[in-house]
Amino acid sequence: MAIHALTFVFGVWLLQQLAYLPSVWVMMCLSIFAVLAIFFFRQFRAVLMLSVLALGFCWAGFFAQLRLSETLPEDWEQRDIEVQGVVASLPQQFENGTRFVFDVERVMTAGAIVPRHISLAQYSSAEYSSTQYSSGLNQAKNNLLPMRAGERWRLLVKLKRPHGLVNPNGFDFEAWALERNIRATGSVRKSTLNHRIDGLVWSPRYVVQRIRQLLKDDMQAVLINKTYAGVLQALVIGSEDAISPDDWQIFLRTGTNHLMSISGLHITMLSGLVFSMVMFGWRRLPWLTLRLPARKAAVLAGMLTAFCYALIAGFSVPTQRTFYMLGVFALALWSGRKVNIACVLAYALFVVVLLDPWAVLAPGFWLSFGAVAFMAFALGGRLGQLSWWLSAVRSQWVVTLALVPFLLVFFQQFSIISPLANAFAIPMVSLLVVPLAILGALFSLDSALLWAHSLMTITMRALEYFANFSLVGSSCAVWQQSAPPPWAA
Repeated sequence: MAIHALTFVFGVWLLQQLAYLPSVWVMMCLSIFAVLAIFFFRQFRAVLMLSVLALGFCWAGFFAQLRLSETLPEDWEQRDIEVQGVVASLPQQFENGTRFVFDVERVMTAGAIVPRHISLAQYSSAEYSSTQYSSGLNQAKNNLLPMRAGERWRLLVKLKRPHGLVNPNGFDFEAWALERNIRATGSVRKSTLNHRIDGLVWSPRYVVQRIRQLLKDDMQAVLINKTYAGVLQALVIGSEDAISPDDWQIFLRTGTNHLMSISGLHITMLSGLVFSMVMFGWRRLPWLTLRLPARKAAVLAGMLTAFCYALIAGFSVPTQRTFYMLGVFALALWSGRKVNIACVLAYALFVVVLLDPWAVLAPGFWLSFGAVAFMAFALGGRLGQLSWWLSAVRSQWVVTLALVPFLLVFFQQFSIISPLANAFAIPMVSLLVVPLAILGALFSLDSALLWAHSLMTITMRALEYFANFSLVGSSCAVWQQSAPPPWAA
């Protein structure tokens, strides 16, 4: 079954490489033939594999057709349109304004056709200072509408279709927008028509966004004028807009940028921490273990923790992938049977791609699954178990070597110093900074947030040293080169 799951994923990947979509009729016929072949010719391995490949191809095609069917007509590009809808994400700061996702409920302009999910920006007439950028904007003072997540607004907007630059190996904005179902982008026009209708729309996803907004506001109030307040904000609620460009350069040079957002590593490690704590306590209370085995209780607690953390992060696409992957591993643990790690990983891969066919376009998808696969292969214990410190050293070494081809293909660089930097930063951030920051944000414990900031300051000092590491007068922290051809990778 694992090979069938991988074949399905390969079919999805093939569809994403096409410059245009096959017609709906072609995909319907292909999928019908594939299903019939599975039923009547499944004893022939080659036929079965080709049929599963075709199903993956058609599955991704149907999703793409459905999403592309909703688009902004060319006639309505760059024209003023009045819309009513809900602020569906935290307003994100950038150099001269804010940006947010807007769910359109009604189009007030006669004849206008607007997609349901759009990305809007509003621009300030004043320049941002570095303090405003790091600690949050006072929107009213910068002539910005005081928008908060979950509010219903009526706005005058100017829209366009998502457009990206045709740069080889560069960021594909159109694919990024399609993956997140953003079918138009634009700006909020200065108008007297703009006004708030409702303070909060009582829908579960909007309530979650409002909770994230409240957490962000509380953290900014406690960590005002703190250097790394934006980093803690990113670690708790996944809002990376307040991290300064200089800090991002340090993270990139040390290969620790994956830690400075709610990554799969944080969700996995926090879930694993709760799993271990519940397992430790549950097995020492016989009346509990008689009702539910300690392992199953720990699995439930770990998954609940992962789900809550994913919600706080806004349940973004990368976070969803991590949660689905953990769900497959949790089911394997719940079953109480020994399972092949390769099979579990293949099934997790299948579930993620089944629910999100665009996942195969994301570098994080390949990096996360690749890291887990190589670590499982290298640390499988076929020749005996290693001590914990040897296991930690070997895992860092394996991941560093294994991900070099992926990093060169996706980013044309990799951090040479990353094994040392990550060996220090991963336990500091994932096991100390993140739990303290979440504890402080959720329960309004100012001291916990301040402790988290102090530990983050220590971490950043060490990362600055790693980022500027040099030998014979030249920096040797990062290797950069042009994108390698497929055969070299």
